[in-house]
Amino acid sequence: MVRKVRMGEELPLELARCAVELFEVAGRDPRPVEMARHVRGPQLIAGMDGRAWGIWVAPPGARPVAPEWVRVEADEAIVIEAGTWHHGPIPEGGRGRFLTVEAPGTNVEDFEVGVGNPRDRNSTRLNSRHTVISYAVFCLK
Repeated sequence: MVRKVRMGEELPLELARCAVELFEVAGRDPRPVEMARHVRGPQLIAGMDGRAWGIWVAPPGARPVAPEWVRVEADEAIVIEAGTWHHGPIPEGGRGRFLTVEAPGTNVEDFEVGVGNPRDRNSTRLNSRHTVISYAVFCLK
């Protein structure tokens, strides 16, 4: 479901192309009321504030079942395997900056919502998940 990666450790993403985003989270509901998943590829998430943070995860399946809280230390990142349901990141203190690495278009073309009411995914991730995207880099391998 989720693999923790320490800073300096080789990243096991195996993406032919990648999109890197830096984004800010503020005021996110800490309860796993609504969870999302990416079926076609993995996603790496790392905190950028030097603080621990957390994420709810549930095993792949038709619907998210039995979510578990995963605490991620300041010097760690996580790789979310394809199909794993997740809700987060959820920063300590309610506000934080994060980096994500994933295949281009993951949050638009490969996005499913479970638990609660699905949201309109025609809008960008900025409108429904993150308050700010401060910098984005798209890279080709």
